[in-house]
Amino acid sequence: MNQPIDNTVPASAPAIPSDPRLEEALRLFSLAQGKKLQVKGGAGAAGWDDPSWTIDEVVSVLRELVDKGDPIDVANFALFWWVKQTQPELTAPPVAELGPPFHACTACQAVTATAKLTTRPHEDGGMQKACPVCGKPERFLEPRQTSDFDVPDVGGEG
Repeated sequence: MNQPIDNTVPASAPAIPSDPRLEEALRLFSLAQGKKLQVKGGAGAAGWDDPSWTIDEVVSVLRELVDKGDPIDVANFALFWWVKQTQPELTAPPVAELGPPFHACTACQAVTATAKLTTRPHEDGGMQKACPVCGKPERFLEPRQTSDFDVPDVGGEG
């Protein structure tokens, strides 16, 4: 979709702009971004660091957010895009955060390897894990240590 742009920050770059008003605007804006991320995270929004969430998907959500008109959401998704493009090592969650090896969907009874859960946009603008069979959000998924149920693992190979 988009050609990669070198937006990496050189180590020698100044940390803040030299214009005091712009410096203050940047400080206030970044505080607003952090607050929004904290609120969204506290409400269960997650997935910004999911390596399977492609740049094209991030940009698609970003475009929708531009139309909604919230500059903080736009900036946060621009941050996610920038991280995926220039700092991809930040997108792989530590293995300890993956949780148990399987999840069972209480809606359709599918048992899925945790690593194979899908990630989709949440109504609040964040991302959430969902059942790959019926699409129900993560609140319908129960952690399981094994897949020894009377239903097959729908997580697939890979």
